[in-house]
Amino acid sequence: MATLASMLELYLKGGATMFVLTACSVAAVAVFVERLLALRSTRVAPRSLLAEVGELVRAGKVAEALARAVGSSSAAGVIFTAVLRKHGAPEALLKEAAQDAGRREAARLERFVESIGVVAALGPLLGLLGTVLGMIKVFQRVNEVGAGSPVEMAAGIWEALIATAYGLIVGIPALVMYRVLLGRIDRLVLRLEDEAVALVETLSVRQADGRDQGP
Repeated sequence: MATLASMLELYLKGGATMFVLTACSVAAVAVFVERLLALRSTRVAPRSLLAEVGELVRAGKVAEALARAVGSSSAAGVIFTAVLRKHGAPEALLKEAAQDAGRREAARLERFVESIGVVAALGPLLGLLGTVLGMIKVFQRVNEVGAGSPVEMAAGIWEALIATAYGLIVGIPALVMYRVLLGRIDRLVLRLEDEAVALVETLSVRQADGRDQGP
């Protein structure tokens, strides 16, 4: 309890910016957890979906393939649906449909992630602001009552530096979380692109053989 009380006292000495930094930190962690759950490969690009849809297309069951893609709540399902709805069109149009749907899904994957980047950038700056405000108070007191003892001056300075330290404590993990999410998104987008290309090629081969039964 004594340690907790001393930590709380130390936290309060950092000034008002400490509360802003805490709010930013909580928001960043909440977004990070939500995005981690949303960016699971099983939710974005299930491995079984391409195999099932491709097999149906090769069997000439495009309508069933379309129904399977529509029934999937994944980003891959959305892209496959856009492509399959244009089956029979030239390969260039199929690729265009895949690209358009892919861009929209990539934007959905990236939503809220930039807010973590903002916290990573603002954390140290807010901490520095808190330190500057604390130093202003220190020098105002010096101007009013004189320099006093070096010990008092040192106490005022280290209390002002608490905000900068806390800003780094908030900003560094936020930067790590931001980069982790961006890396995961990049991998998922590349996988979606590969699967979309594979589906387009499968449709194009089927159409070239003239065996597409249609929906």
